[in-house]
Amino acid sequence: LDRKMKEAILAYKLSQKYSKDEILERYLNEIGYGNLAYGIESAARTYFDKSARDLNLAEATLLAGLPQSPSAYNPFINFRGAKERQAEVLGLMVRQGYITEVGAEAALKQELRFAALRSDIKAPHFVMYVRDMLEQRFGKARLYQAGFRVYTTLDLSVQRAAEEAARDHIALIRDHD
Repeated sequence: LDRKMKEAILAYKLSQKYSKDEILERYLNEIGYGNLAYGIESAARTYFDKSARDLNLAEATLLAGLPQSPSAYNPFINFRGAKERQAEVLGLMVRQGYITEVGAEAALKQELRFAALRSDIKAPHFVMYVRDMLEQRFGKARLYQAGFRVYTTLDLSVQRAAEEAARDHIALIRDHD
């Protein structure tokens, strides 16, 4: 209840200071889209290797569905789930009058050409977890401008073994579907 009250006060203050379009722009530029992509521009580059302004309707609606649950709708891992979510987004756009039913069907059928997955960060989930903790503790501005050095207890060989075990288990589960 306390958190909800704080959120309501913050929402009120934001609505007094910024227009709805400005709030939406800030939100879209900071929200997580999965696969280490924060903000729509980063997501467009991560998933499609292009700028957000160059996305077509099919690509844009796939990305629009990711923030609800980036891991569940990750198109690299769960393409079917990502497409189902994309269909929901397109359906909402039709109901709100932004696109036609024909346009939605064409976007849903359009082939998506994904970018290659980034692999330059070792233990990305752990790195993002630590980063999120540090952002909460110190704030983004201080964290990225103060020149901190961060040391963790992560054992990379154990991490790699855990990731391999998880991949093997996921493959085993998929084989039984």
